[in-house]
Amino acid sequence: MKGEYAPKERKDKPAHFHEDRWSPAVAIISYMISSAGTSCFQKLAINAFHRPLLLLAAQTIAGLVLLAFVCKQIKIGGIKDAILFTPVSLCFTGKVVLSMVAYDYCTLGTYVVVGSMCPLVSLPIEVRCSL
Repeated sequence: MKGEYAPKERKDKPAHFHEDRWSPAVAIISYMISSAGTSCFQKLAINAFHRPLLLLAAQTIAGLVLLAFVCKQIKIGGIKDAILFTPVSLCFTGKVVLSMVAYDYCTLGTYVVVGSMCPLVSLPIEVRCSL
Protein backbone atom coordinates (compact mmCIF):
# COMPACT_ATOMS: atom_id res chain seq x y z
CA MET A 1 0.00 0.00 0.00
CA LYS A 2 2.79 2.38 0.89
CA GLY A 3 4.36 2.61 -2.56
CA GLU A 4 1.09 2.30 -4.43
CA TYR A 5 0.54 6.05 -4.87
CA ALA A 6 4.18 7.05 -5.16
CA PRO A 7 5.17 8.41 -8.57
CA LYS A 8 6.86 5.82 -10.71
CA GLU A 9 10.38 6.44 -11.80
CA ARG A 10 10.65 7.04 -15.52
CA LYS A 11 13.23 4.95 -17.25
CA ASP A 12 12.76 6.60 -20.61
CA LYS A 13 14.18 10.09 -20.70
CA PRO A 14 13.50 12.71 -23.38
CA ALA A 15 16.00 12.91 -26.20
CA HIS A 16 17.16 16.36 -25.07
CA PHE A 17 17.80 15.26 -21.47
CA HIS A 18 21.45 15.03 -20.50
CA GLU A 19 22.93 13.67 -17.30
CA ASP A 20 25.98 15.86 -17.81
CA ARG A 21 25.83 18.82 -15.44
CA TRP A 22 28.35 20.77 -17.55
CA SER A 23 26.12 20.93 -20.63
CA PRO A 24 24.46 24.26 -19.69
CA ALA A 25 27.83 25.84 -18.92
CA VAL A 26 29.30 24.65 -22.22
CA ALA A 27 26.24 25.97 -24.09
CA ILE A 28 26.46 29.37 -22.40
CA ILE A 29 30.19 29.72 -22.97
CA SER A 30 29.80 28.63 -26.60
CA TYR A 31 27.08 31.23 -27.11
CA MET A 32 29.23 33.94 -25.51
CA ILE A 33 32.21 33.11 -27.71
CA SER A 34 30.16 32.97 -30.90
CA SER A 35 28.35 36.21 -30.03
CA ALA A 36 31.59 38.04 -29.30
CA GLY A 37 33.19 36.62 -32.43
CA THR A 38 30.24 37.66 -34.56
CA SER A 39 30.36 41.20 -33.18
CA CYS A 40 34.09 41.50 -33.79
CA PHE A 41 33.90 40.12 -37.32
CA GLN A 42 30.92 42.31 -38.19
CA LYS A 43 32.82 45.39 -37.00
CA LEU A 44 35.91 44.34 -38.99
CA ALA A 45 33.80 43.75 -42.10
CA ILE A 46 32.06 47.12 -41.76
CA ASN A 47 35.41 48.88 -41.32
CA ALA A 48 36.78 47.15 -44.40
CA PHE A 49 33.80 47.79 -46.73
CA HIS A 50 32.25 51.01 -45.33
CA ARG A 51 28.91 49.98 -46.84
CA PRO A 52 26.87 48.38 -44.02
CA LEU A 53 23.65 47.91 -45.97
CA LEU A 54 25.43 46.39 -48.97
CA LEU A 55 27.22 44.01 -46.60
CA LEU A 56 23.88 43.15 -44.97
CA ALA A 57 22.38 42.42 -48.39
CA ALA A 58 25.32 40.13 -49.25
CA GLN A 59 24.97 38.30 -45.92
CA THR A 60 21.22 37.91 -46.43
CA ILE A 61 21.70 36.51 -49.92
CA ALA A 62 24.33 34.07 -48.62
CA GLY A 63 21.93 32.96 -45.88
CA LEU A 64 19.12 32.42 -48.39
CA VAL A 65 21.41 30.39 -50.65
CA LEU A 66 22.38 28.17 -47.70
CA LEU A 67 18.71 27.79 -46.71
CA ALA A 68 17.85 26.70 -50.24
CA PHE A 69 19.64 23.41 -49.55
CA VAL A 70 17.40 22.57 -46.58
CA CYS A 71 14.14 24.26 -47.60
CA LYS A 72 12.26 20.97 -47.82
CA GLN A 73 13.06 20.22 -44.18
CA ILE A 74 11.66 23.54 -42.94
CA LYS A 75 8.02 23.43 -41.88
CA ILE A 76 6.23 26.74 -42.34
CA GLY A 77 2.66 27.42 -41.28
CA GLY A 78 -0.06 28.92 -43.41
CA ILE A 79 -0.92 32.49 -44.31
CA LYS A 80 -2.48 33.02 -40.88
CA ASP A 81 0.87 32.33 -39.22
CA ALA A 82 2.64 34.61 -41.69
CA ILE A 83 0.27 37.47 -40.87
CA LEU A 84 0.68 36.82 -37.16
CA PHE A 85 4.48 37.01 -37.32
CA THR A 86 4.74 39.93 -39.76
CA PRO A 87 5.29 42.50 -36.96
CA VAL A 88 8.04 40.31 -35.53
CA SER A 89 9.82 40.06 -38.87
CA LEU A 90 9.54 43.82 -39.42
CA CYS A 91 11.00 44.51 -35.96
CA PHE A 92 13.81 42.01 -36.60
CA THR A 93 14.58 43.62 -39.96
CA GLY A 94 14.73 47.02 -38.31
CA LYS A 95 17.01 45.69 -35.58
CA VAL A 96 19.39 44.11 -38.07
CA VAL A 97 19.56 47.22 -40.29
CA LEU A 98 20.05 49.56 -37.33
CA SER A 99 22.71 47.32 -35.80
CA MET A 100 24.68 47.31 -39.05
CA VAL A 101 24.53 51.11 -39.18
CA ALA A 102 25.51 51.23 -35.50
CA TYR A 103 28.57 49.09 -36.22
CA ASP A 104 29.59 51.71 -38.78
CA TYR A 105 29.21 54.74 -36.50
CA CYS A 106 29.89 53.40 -32.98
CA THR A 107 32.76 51.69 -31.27
CA LEU A 108 32.32 48.05 -30.42
CA GLY A 109 32.27 48.88 -26.70
CA THR A 110 29.44 51.38 -27.15
CA TYR A 111 27.51 48.85 -29.20
CA VAL A 112 27.88 46.21 -26.48
CA VAL A 113 26.83 48.58 -23.68
CA VAL A 114 23.78 49.87 -25.53
CA GLY A 115 22.87 46.32 -26.56
CA SER A 116 23.06 45.21 -22.94
CA MET A 117 20.57 47.91 -21.98
CA CYS A 118 18.02 46.95 -24.66
CA PRO A 119 16.14 44.49 -22.41
CA LEU A 120 15.26 47.47 -20.20
CA VAL A 121 13.41 48.95 -23.16
CA SER A 122 11.76 45.73 -24.29
CA LEU A 123 10.66 44.58 -20.81
CA PRO A 124 7.79 47.09 -20.44
CA ILE A 125 6.62 46.23 -23.96
CA GLU A 126 6.61 42.51 -23.18
CA VAL A 127 4.79 43.11 -19.88
CA ARG A 128 2.19 45.26 -21.63
CA CYS A 129 1.64 42.76 -24.45
CA SER A 130 1.29 39.79 -22.10
CA LEU A 131 -1.86 41.18 -20.47
